[in-house]
Amino acid sequence: MPSPTITHFLLFEVSRNRFALPVDAVREVLPMVALAQVSGAPRFVAGYLDVFPDEPPLPVLRLDALLDLPRDDAVPGTNTPLVVCRKTDDPPAVALIARRVEGIISASPSPLSEDAATFNGCVTGLVGSGEGESAALVLSLPGLLLEEEKARLRLFARIAAERRAAVRDPGEEAESNQLSTSGEVR
Repeated sequence: MPSPTITHFLLFEVSRNRFALPVDAVREVLPMVALAQVSGAPRFVAGYLDVFPDEPPLPVLRLDALLDLPRDDAVPGTNTPLVVCRKTDDPPAVALIARRVEGIISASPSPLSEDAATFNGCVTGLVGSGEGESAALVLSLPGLLLEEEKARLRLFARIAAERRAAVRDPGEEAESNQLSTSGEVR
């Protein structure tokens, strides 16, 4: 009998539910910052995280709204963690609002029962149902959003990037383009 595969997971809470993401899907955890707003964004998009200068703004998702959980009124606040996911082609890079981050565990996920179907396969298993704790739902980032939602988020990220470029100080760009062939700033 093969031994179960042990994976490292980041555990976090949203709307009194525990979730887990494989650590290799997580780029970093940041404190809440002011989010850029794009009108017409879906209700599960809290805004766009615009702190990485060489990257397009990241959509920040509210899992409570996306997964139709009770609204988590504790978020977002100044101490709200943002789980920034690694960039992949599917879905586009996103950040998730969490009530709190619990930490990292090593576990072998248990499969869901056959009757526990999840929307679009967004939950793939359970981890961490140890003594005194509830199991965490293992999220699948590719299954979290529909193709139409992914396309819409890419569109809104492009709009947010265009807005950022429109207000960028023209002197900044001119300065960064003034490199000589030797690599020195003129």
